Formats: sequence, C-alpha cells, structure tokens
Amino acid sequence: MKSGLMIMTALCGITAAGAITLAPDRTNALYEIGDTAAIELKCDRPVTVSISGDYANFADFTMPQGEHKFTVPCKVPGFVMIKADDGTNSASCGVGISPKKILPYVDEPADFDEFWKNAIAEAAAIPLDPQLENLPEHSTGQYTAYRVSFANVGNTRIYGFLTIPNGDGPYPIYCAVPGAGPNDLKPLDKHNERVITLVMNVFPFPLPPDRAEAERLIAGHYPESRGYWSLNSAKLEYFFFYRAILGINRAFDYAAALPQADRKHMVYWGSSQGGAMGVALAALNRNLTAMVLNVPSDYSKIIERAHREGDDSLMSRLPYFAGANFAKRITIPFMTSAGMVDVGCTPFSVAKFYNRITGEKRIRYVPTMGHSFDPEYERMTAEFIDRQLEK
Repeated sequence: MKSGLMIMTALCGITAAGAITLAPDRTNALYEIGDTAAIELKCDRPVTVSISGDYANFADFTMPQGEHKFTVPCKVPGFVMIKADDGTNSASCGVGISPKKILPYVDEPADFDEFWKNAIAEAAAIPLDPQLENLPEHSTGQYTAYRVSFANVGNTRIYGFLTIPNGDGPYPIYCAVPGAGPNDLKPLDKHNERVITLVMNVFPFPLPPDRAEAERLIAGHYPESRGYWSLNSAKLEYFFFYRAILGINRAFDYAAALPQADRKHMVYWGSSQGGAMGVALAALNRNLTAMVLNVPSDYSKIIERAHREGDDSLMSRLPYFAGANFAKRITIPFMTSAGMVDVGCTPFSVAKFYNRITGEKRIRYVPTMGHSFDPEYERMTAEFIDRQLEK
C-alpha cells in the first residue's frame, strides 16, 4: 500500500434513474484545475439541471428531451454535483477537481495535544468499573458475547457489546462505532470465532434490542434537540462527542488489555458518525493498528452547522474537534471512501482531513454514490480488514 494512493471506481460513472442518465467524460470523474469536464445527458422528457459547487447551488437550467452535452469548468479545488430532474425521475453524478489540493481552513490550536492529554487524564482518573453481562442468546460454542459498560466523565457511563473467542488466544481485536442513531443494538457478528470484537455506542445509556424502542428512548432523552449530536456546552461539557470520545477511548484500552488480546492487531471500522469517531480515535488511541472508514462525518461540520443556525456556544471548541487536526496525527494504515453525490458527509469534507494524513492511506471517490455503501469498496474493506488482522 503506498501513501497517497487514490483508488477510483472502475465503473463508467453513469447514474441512471428511470429515463435519465448523466455521465462525465472521465470514468473516475476526477479532473485538475484548468480542465473542462464534459457531461453527457440523456433524457426522455425535459429536465431541470442543477450544478452545485461544493454543494452550494450556483447554476440551474432546463434541457429538452434528447441527448445533450454541456461542460463544467474546473477552476478551484473541490467537488461539483450535477443533478437532472424531470419532476418524477432524477439522476446525479459528481465531479472532483484537484481533490489532493483541498486544504482545511480550521487553524490548529497551540494547545491541541495538551487539551486532549488533559481530557484523557481526566477520564483516566475515574475508576473504570467495567460491567459485563453475559448474553447467551448471542453466544455460541466458539465465542461468548457480553453487554459491557464503563464509567465515564460527567458521572456517566458508556455502553456497548463485546465478544471473546472461547480459547486462550491471543486474538486480534476488531472494533467499531456505529453510524448515527440507534444502530448496533447487539454484538458484532463478523470474525467472532477468531477475533475479539467490540462495538461501542455514543449514548450515556444502554440501547434496547428493538430499534423502534431505541429510537423512542433517544428521542425521550433529547426531546428539544435538533439531534443529540448538536447538544451544546450548556447541556454537556464542551460538546456531545467529548464524553463519547473519552469513554470509547477507554473502552478500547480495556479491550487491548484483555488477557486474550494479542496487543498487536486492533482494527477499526466506522461509517458516517463512526467515521468521525474513528478519525479522533486514530489520533488519540495508541492501541489501534489500522482503520477503515466509509463516508465519514467530521465533528467540525456539526459545530459549524450549529453556528449557522445561531448557536455560537461551541465555535471556540471547533478546532479541537476538527477532523483535519486529528488527521495530522494519524500514523496507522488508513482507508476511506467518499460519495461524490453525498450532501451530508461531502467528499469535500472528507478530502479536508484525508489530505492531512501523511502515512499509509487510500481513498475511493465514488462518482455516483451518496451517503451509502459501494459494493466494490465493501469488497476492498473486507480484504483490508482481513489483511490487517493477520499481518
């Protein structure tokens, strides 16, 4: 694996939806500054075409039924999303412009390392108080499953699930944090016979196994919030994920210290919310040995959104949670994807932190993918995880 290697989709870069197709003239949809991207449009009815530079609309026009070509000038580093809509069907594709040149705009505080060193020390001063509940319904003759929880800052706890193979070991560790909402309501079910698995949720309470019930529980705890992730410093110290980062960091330390752990292989997987957590933990947790993410979020985006909505309470904390500042400290093998029509965790946001990683890394930009999963990337992910668990 070579540093900076960029893996592109091997498909044609065409998105089809009903009677509309859009196709850039390059299969990987990547261009350099000064290039011109040519887009081919085919539609059976008149369509409205929207062209958005880094997901802020700047052009809309109509096209009649038929086959057309139009161009997108590539002037600055970033991403452009093209969407064609006939009122019933739509199609989208992305265009990337010199993504390697996209730089973060958040300054790094001089005390960034001191801030997180002190935070980790604050958590470490609290007795861990690990509590394990055996889950026979999720255990087999080959491994035992547990619901786990650990004491955390703010007089809270952090909750998740652990599986341990029924043997002496040593075993590598596969760990994860789920995407936003009530996800991973039971132990992980991958690699269990040969590795220790640990999945940790971000909430200060355990989630029930029924998804609808879990959704009601989360809504009941945060009834006035735009989303639990938007809670400000008046409700939790600094930021909702401050507590989650510290708690999950300690949970990972606990797993690495298990007598059955081999202490040499600890691979992380995370998507969306789990991606943002992964970037932070890759910088802070010395037990992790490799990381693979899918369409990762970035905590700084959440703080910036709160700012746009009139809440400035967290702006002074933004640099301490920015993915780019964590990424600068990532030294383990790292792989991620970015959907070029993802308007939530945009490829621009991913590129900002990805470009700061100086170690062994890969990225897969998928021209027609939104906030989702790409089958080829999932295949690559499985190979990467297997290799990193065993190398």
